Amino acid sequence: MGNCVSNSKFQLENNALSYNTDNGKSTKFRRDCKAYLFNKKECLEFDSTSGKKNKMKKAKSKEVFRVIEGRKYHNFQDVHYFLPCDNEEIDRLTNEHFLIKCLWGRNFFSPIENLLLQGNIRILDVGCGSGTWMLEMATTFPSSFYGIDVSAIYPDTIKPQNTNFINTNILRGLPFSDSKFDYIHHRFLLHSIPDRPFKRLVLPELLRVTGFGGFLEFVEADIECINAGPLLQNLASEYAQFLGSKGITLKPIDIGDLLVKTGSIKNIRHLQHIIPMGKRAGTLGNLAAENQCRIWKSLQSVLAPFMNYTKEEYGKMVDTIFTTEINEYESCILMHR
Repeated sequence: MGNCVSNSKFQLENNALSYNTDNGKSTKFRRDCKAYLFNKKECLEFDSTSGKKNKMKKAKSKEVFRVIEGRKYHNFQDVHYFLPCDNEEIDRLTNEHFLIKCLWGRNFFSPIENLLLQGNIRILDVGCGSGTWMLEMATTFPSSFYGIDVSAIYPDTIKPQNTNFINTNILRGLPFSDSKFDYIHHRFLLHSIPDRPFKRLVLPELLRVTGFGGFLEFVEADIECINAGPLLQNLASEYAQFLGSKGITLKPIDIGDLLVKTGSIKNIRHLQHIIPMGKRAGTLGNLAAENQCRIWKSLQSVLAPFMNYTKEEYGKMVDTIFTTEINEYESCILMHR
């Protein structure tokens, strides 16, 4: 779900919510939540605008991978991100980025374009993955861009000069000073973070590093699809149960309420977009179906055992869903921003 944050007034339009940070009112909230930060170490953060390095607090982050059935996954015990982090996944993430941009018509909805063009703001991409969103934005706008991810699958040499990638685990706090950023982009991470740390650590940290009048924009998708056939409905239900066993139960629609409860957020706007999958939606529908199929197949290493399926049974089920069932039932994805 995407939420744009801004510090003025609360408004609700159609299905919409949009957010702004009010740092003045959130002091106590942030102070109370700092008790949940842990295992922080000193590090150096490079500021591309000044060319200087500043001492910061950074999470201890060790790059460790494991290989399961030929796919590479992270090996961090406290991270619940179940998709791979290999070249095949980088390719999927790149395709997914441009698919999302085409479906929504743009890369962001917060009212920051003029500020981006002026080049005097800082942007943070949380869970940047391969960095495609950030690299495109940094090529288009002269502002300063920072990306963080627990897996260093982003480019470390060939990249725009106004980009900075940092390998860190958000569950151990953000390695940035208070009010560092004017805009924060947070995409497809909600189903990778247990409810407790999301509420008590991640959300407070996002607010802490967002400057007064800054914007938070979340982009998420529901696990359950609209018009899902029986196979897809069962698969989504099993995945929700699997996530629940890891303490992950929050839905995109919950983000707005959580932000309102902090007392530091105003101007909430929530946009929903229905994305049809399959042949009836032409090229974009086929690409959306292909992307979903690749996601579910990448989750086979955790979902097949959970569902008591063999690898072959699981793969056959996913193929049936995305070659036949979604077309028969006209299934759609519901995305939030």
